[in-house]
Amino acid sequence: MNPANTVRGLIALESQNPLTHVLDKQQAAQFIALVAQDLAAIIQDIKNSSLVMATATYPVEQILQVNFPIHSRLQKYAEVALQGSEKQQHLLSIGGNNGHMPDGLQPLATQQHFMLMPFLISGLNKDTATRLEQQLMHKGMIAPPSYAFLCQAFGQQFTHVNYMTTLDLVAMMHNHYDQMGQGGLWQLIEYVLVGNRDAHMHHLPQGNFFYLLNDTVYTPFFSPSEFKKHTEETPYIAWLLQQRLSVSTLRTHGLNVAQFKPQNWDPNEIKTCLGQISQNTIQQSFMTEANGEIEASQEVEITHYQSPEAGLVAIAICNTNKHSRIVYYPVEANGIRDIEQHIATHYPNPVQTQDKHINDL
Repeated sequence: MNPANTVRGLIALESQNPLTHVLDKQQAAQFIALVAQDLAAIIQDIKNSSLVMATATYPVEQILQVNFPIHSRLQKYAEVALQGSEKQQHLLSIGGNNGHMPDGLQPLATQQHFMLMPFLISGLNKDTATRLEQQLMHKGMIAPPSYAFLCQAFGQQFTHVNYMTTLDLVAMMHNHYDQMGQGGLWQLIEYVLVGNRDAHMHHLPQGNFFYLLNDTVYTPFFSPSEFKKHTEETPYIAWLLQQRLSVSTLRTHGLNVAQFKPQNWDPNEIKTCLGQISQNTIQQSFMTEANGEIEASQEVEITHYQSPEAGLVAIAICNTNKHSRIVYYPVEANGIRDIEQHIATHYPNPVQTQDKHINDL
């Protein structure tokens, strides 16, 4: 298979019902022949190209991953299966066996209504590849025979079925995130998806900062007191909710994310920031902010600081004389559990547990 001028394509399917389906190998072979006909009608000069397709449905977040692993896997399968002559069109359909796809192509379990079926076209000349990238989505309504085949295979009708490229999908998600008020977050994801790996600083209106460095996104995790040093305009809970959403979304799209403790931190001094990152990256599922030491042999009070919008935000412990205090902030999904286990292990003499609003911290 000639990888020159490769186009990463998709069939976008939308339905009123959840779309989770894997075509078997016989169905896959039938369907890719129909897809080849559709693509030849859209862009005529593809007779010497190679088409490889995974006939399963994938959610957006599995397709739009760093380095596009689903399409990269298709490329590897094709390099093995389509060796040899490059003077004719090659078709390789990858279907399932009892509903299971081969290694690296198993779809995520989901109940979404918008799903994607990926394919790869290789061996195109430069002009044809450019035209395909530019025109596929605009000219790419699926042909009636292909649509009828999908309806029969899935056992349902579709609201929309059309061809597009991964870049079209990136642009679509850009608009989607803008409409949700998360356009700034998507800009960072898009920056990486389109192939940028240069060091990059990005911030959101809520006060969230992100640094892309060596394929990892570093982001400061603030305590309320640290956050107030940088802004009085945004409530801490608004920042925290955006931080949680941002970290989760970045990881969903395959980015490595590391949170760090921003001590003596100046967001305008990138060199200082990089030094902070290396020294203060949070290695556990929670961040600790200590004021003095707690005597483990003495009785301790435990306070849960909560918010109606964000739930449990922090857990603090202090000796009953209250001269010292340690505050723990969960920064990962399992952070609360790990904090509770840590306290139970190291401070076995709690006398009371109370709940307070985070504004009382």
